[in-house]
Amino acid sequence: GGFVLVMLGRVWGDGGLLGLVFAGVAYLAVIALLVWGYTITSVLRAHDEGERSISNLAKIPKTTFATIERPITYVVEVVLLIVFIVLLNWAKMQPGQFKRHDWTSLKPGERVFALSSKTKQVLSRLDKDVNVIVFMTPPASADQSSIYEDVKELLTRFSARSRHIKVEYIDLHRQLTRAQVLVQKYRLNMSEAVDLESGVGGLVVFVSGDKQKYVNSNDMADFDFQQGPQGEYTQSVRSFKAEEAFLNALVNVTQTSQLRVCFTQGHGEPDINDSKEFGFVYAKELLKREGFLVEALEKLGERVPRRCDIVIIAGARTKFTEREAASLKSYLSDGGKLFYGAARVEAVGNSVRFVRTGLEELLQSVGIRVEAAFALDLSMRAMRTPLIWMPEKTWGDHPITKVMDGKRLVLEMPRVIGKVAKEGWKLTSLLETTSGKEAWGERRLDFALDPSANPEYDPNEDISSPVSVGVAAEEDKPGGGRVVVFGTFLNFTNRYLDPNLPMQDFSADFLLNVLNWLGHKEGMISLRPRTPERIKLELREEQVKRIFRVTVFGMPFMAMLLGLLVWWVRKS
Repeated sequence: GGFVLVMLGRVWGDGGLLGLVFAGVAYLAVIALLVWGYTITSVLRAHDEGERSISNLAKIPKTTFATIERPITYVVEVVLLIVFIVLLNWAKMQPGQFKRHDWTSLKPGERVFALSSKTKQVLSRLDKDVNVIVFMTPPASADQSSIYEDVKELLTRFSARSRHIKVEYIDLHRQLTRAQVLVQKYRLNMSEAVDLESGVGGLVVFVSGDKQKYVNSNDMADFDFQQGPQGEYTQSVRSFKAEEAFLNALVNVTQTSQLRVCFTQGHGEPDINDSKEFGFVYAKELLKREGFLVEALEKLGERVPRRCDIVIIAGARTKFTEREAASLKSYLSDGGKLFYGAARVEAVGNSVRFVRTGLEELLQSVGIRVEAAFALDLSMRAMRTPLIWMPEKTWGDHPITKVMDGKRLVLEMPRVIGKVAKEGWKLTSLLETTSGKEAWGERRLDFALDPSANPEYDPNEDISSPVSVGVAAEEDKPGGGRVVVFGTFLNFTNRYLDPNLPMQDFSADFLLNVLNWLGHKEGMISLRPRTPERIKLELREEQVKRIFRVTVFGMPFMAMLLGLLVWWVRKS
């Protein structure tokens, strides 16, 4: 039976109907051969017993047939067992040569583990080895909500599709030493891998050559959290989106070209090697880990170097020269990509002001105006001060923000970023305040000197809501320039990107989304999240007792009756 199943499954997957017919004929031929051999052996044995016709075989004692039957049965069983084991090992050594089916839903588009056509296409073209290290701990109990089995099944399907996918699972409870070696090797943060006490969370690292990309649990699934009567929190999986995350990671580590990101220096910007609170060392490490090349651009000169795919100007506090501004304008006109993060206000005596960087005219040429005003939203204030607030539901409709809905940022005194219609450029707000009375653009900057102050909206001076704190501009022509301006650079400093700090926001995700869009990598595959099936069999007490009676008493009793029936038939 095992031989038949393996053979039929094999030919069904490769040979189609013709192979299936051939396997069926071959199997029937084997059965006919066994029956023929059994008959000939019986006749020869009967001849030795003195019988001369087949019609007299019924007179032969049953012990004679038993003598003939046992060796043939043993030989057949052993041969079939050997063939079955050989086929299993052979199939194991043929990745991608067998088929897996997903029956989690009757509707094909809603099956949790069925790979999309895009995934199959990428895996079929994969020609580089990719090591996948899974830092996850199996759930301690069946009641604990976990995506461990879902991730394992999905990666099994990835490896079944391509022999270049090698998966290693690290159980942090049992393989802590191995985990520590890998964490140090790939510069990971252990706290992101998994919560050792609860087993919740996880980290999956994709490595190919010198490139690597990691996917955390928030990238693999969306969770719902509920507070219990004792104050404890439990989580449940709302949607499973690991296929998109894994596929994008796979493409990221196997692509041949890398984008080069150039940070301008020399205008008061933080240093990319500075590990202090407002440095950029963690931003640099994040980008390197995601496959970007990172470089400090000390001098712009008359022309931005061609090797710079994206230029980042973040936190500049001194003015760019006219020649530098002209080189950036020429860079954009040639299809360049620019990310501008506004600097903080600076205290000058008893007042504060925003520094003019000399790039205001350049930004206005693409339709973006950096206002001398704070963006405030008291409905989302995070602390006592109104100058710090946390948006998470007011993201715009843009490829940068398509996966940011529900993910919050902690904003400290962000500037208002205005839009001005400009021919040839398409402008989109990335993040806004709400449109209520508690949000506006505050032009009185002195509030920055007194964080406990309570500013009020002045319709004659302030900017009415909603106001933007981030705008993306795209030139309306093939290969045109792209610009993103954000109202603060703080979210991309070590203060927010250091994984060892308790700050919980999604600044890293936003930064990567911005750079991927600027670098025309927004085409990284976007797949619809799946809703995993959580089926729990609920049985009444009477049903449990019935199952117990059938399995513990009924089945053995039936086997005993069958044995008695066989004994009675042979005896009679």
